[in-house]
Amino acid sequence: MQLAVARQEYLKSDADYHKGVLYASILFIGGLILSTMLAFFVVRRLLRDLGGEPAYLREIARSVADGDLSVAVSVADDKQGSVLSGMKIMVVNLNKLQNELVEHITELEATLARVNQLEGIIPICASCKKIRDEENSWHTLERFISDRSDAEFSHALCPHCADKQKKIYDNYFLEQKQVSASK
Repeated sequence: MQLAVARQEYLKSDADYHKGVLYASILFIGGLILSTMLAFFVVRRLLRDLGGEPAYLREIARSVADGDLSVAVSVADDKQGSVLSGMKIMVVNLNKLQNELVEHITELEATLARVNQLEGIIPICASCKKIRDEENSWHTLERFISDRSDAEFSHALCPHCADKQKKIYDNYFLEQKQVSASK
């Protein structure tokens, strides 16, 4: 009798074991299918967000990082808003900035060249204030600076010189009155 009961228990346990193996196999296969589908959708979503193949994107990024802004980035119309589309905009904007920088550098170099023309020791007459140029010709201060820069001059009298000139004219007219009065 104990052998019969033990045999029944063994058969029941064996059936439960095979049922458990079957369920575990079904769960494993189901999990495998589900994870494969999930991986497929994730990869598909990533490729859509990238806008192209990762190798193409990596090649463009490496070219831009190396300073090559001549790289042409082609993006399909349905890939707007993707990383590749953003890289295309970045390359276009960097090209514009590079062109602006080249223009500014050219302007600065030209300005520096003009400034350098007035640099160094300038031989000037202590009396008349004329300046000697490279060919040993003497020029007025205004002409010398105007020829070598964009500066323009207007003439006026400072208060000190204006007072001096006024005294000279006043003395001249006073002398003229005295000469006229003595005649």
